[in-house]
Amino acid sequence: MIKALLFDFDGVIVDTEPLHYKGFLRVMKKYGYTMTYEHYKRNYLAFQDRDCFIGILNEIGMKYDEMFLNALIEEKGEWFFPLLNELPIKVRGQEVVEEAIFTFEGLTDFIRDASRIYRLAIVSGAQKNEIEVILKRLGIFDCFVLIVSAGDYQKGKPDPEPYLVGYKRLKRLYPDVEIYNCVGVEDSFFGIKSVKSAGMKCIAVTNSYSKELLSQYGADLIVDRLTSNMLPLVFSEF
Repeated sequence: MIKALLFDFDGVIVDTEPLHYKGFLRVMKKYGYTMTYEHYKRNYLAFQDRDCFIGILNEIGMKYDEMFLNALIEEKGEWFFPLLNELPIKVRGQEVVEEAIFTFEGLTDFIRDASRIYRLAIVSGAQKNEIEVILKRLGIFDCFVLIVSAGDYQKGKPDPEPYLVGYKRLKRLYPDVEIYNCVGVEDSFFGIKSVKSAGMKCIAVTNSYSKELLSQYGADLIVDRLTSNMLPLVFSEF
């Protein structure tokens, strides 16, 4: 029996990855670095800011220390965070002229309905304040019993640690929850590897990658979108 759903944030709840990508480019431009969005998706999507900057700095062979790394993260955050309050939130597929933050058709109804059946958590590499402002704007903040975010773990996705931290915190709140009662909801192959290596089942949504690619990484169920008519979820569906 499924008792808890643990959701990735970017790519599952909203899509702010293009904004993250722009943020990394803005910060690293002064050091002569650039990359395509495809390169970002292939190498860094689902990474927390710290791990992404480390990857980029290693790419270009640039030496760094913790102080320098924290300065890069802070610079990106100072540009990125205000946009989460300023930009409109649109459903992907709607005609949009201006820059926007995108959520997904049926997502908020799915979250509200699922919260009546399961314990819901966020497991993400995003900053906690970034996650909270979006959940509040979507009106679903109170649907989640906990948020695991950047800084709550040492090793980011695809390592299992983020989901293991999420599970342990759920277990403290709800002693009846076991690892096999938990399902991770992801959009990336990095995330799927994290979920599966933590010992959970995984639902993957084709918001960022193809069904074929997500299948290769072992997702137990792949859907085009999350809708309330999927509920309740049962293990036989996997």
